[in-house]
Amino acid sequence: MNQTEPFNKTPSTGRYPLISVVMAVYRPNPVWLREQLASIERQDYPNLELLILDDCSGEEYVRRTKESIAEEIHQIPCSFGVNEHNLGSTKTFEELTLRANGQYIAYCDQDDIWLPQKLTRLHRQIEEAQADLMFSDMFVIDGDGILLSDSMTKVRKRHVFPDVENASGILLYHNFVVGCTMLMRSEKAKKSVPFIDCMVHDHYLALYAAVNGKFSFCNEPLIRYRMHGGNQTGVLAGVGDKASYYINRVALFDERIRAIAERFSFPALKEAMSWNNARLAFFKREPHARVRYWRQRATDFRTTLFELVCWNLPERLFEKVLKLIQRNKI
Repeated sequence: MNQTEPFNKTPSTGRYPLISVVMAVYRPNPVWLREQLASIERQDYPNLELLILDDCSGEEYVRRTKESIAEEIHQIPCSFGVNEHNLGSTKTFEELTLRANGQYIAYCDQDDIWLPQKLTRLHRQIEEAQADLMFSDMFVIDGDGILLSDSMTKVRKRHVFPDVENASGILLYHNFVVGCTMLMRSEKAKKSVPFIDCMVHDHYLALYAAVNGKFSFCNEPLIRYRMHGGNQTGVLAGVGDKASYYINRVALFDERIRAIAERFSFPALKEAMSWNNARLAFFKREPHARVRYWRQRATDFRTTLFELVCWNLPERLFEKVLKLIQRNKI
């Protein structure tokens, strides 16, 4: 499926088991990519491998990426491959998960900057907590690298780090685990394959770990997360009007929850299915659906209230409300 340039695997050593850093790239900004690669090279964790898989960006992008790797990666064994066809980020990360040789996998975006101690801290804490997945907070920077915040929670009002003991139910509706902050036990990640197609890889892996194992939170910013117009995820990403809201929020959630129900079974899932059915009835304008949906409000109060109040607004006013939410104004 992929063109791959092999490398010599670094064996695990007792105190420092091998960590596989896996990076999916697609038409990366060359400056940002070099900064990300340089930050991986500067990691103070002593036993790493780096696997990079390009999702069919095109010859020119592949050439530039190879040049960036040659310029920035010198001490870490590195493998580079190219998908024959565009698979999307989720399936590309799935392939990287299967290729990883390490005892742990660190998922990596193409445009952030990791603090030198990131992997050392995550490895120490995942061992102490005996967790399957560990994730952290992050500094937030803009496209020019200027610091915006020392926590994602201060930039996105709706991004909170809840009690991880109750994580599986929360993750059905909202993902609070950012993939580029994750360290996951390789055995657990590989068992999760295949990933659910309609979920971003970090969201799926977090849910899998919450249902089938244990994960924990490092309340410390360990990366500089670059927030820019091209980010794949964000507040109401891909939504600009009622039509796109329905497709990307309502229909997609319905597809996702049904796919999850085929793979998992846990108490919060039944409640989520009931809420989803009431929500669909409301959007289909079935008789008494508004009352039925309101009765389910405790499942996801914020979303239920927003949709019940705003869905009947005129299109232009609805779009203005969306923009205010996306800008963290309300």
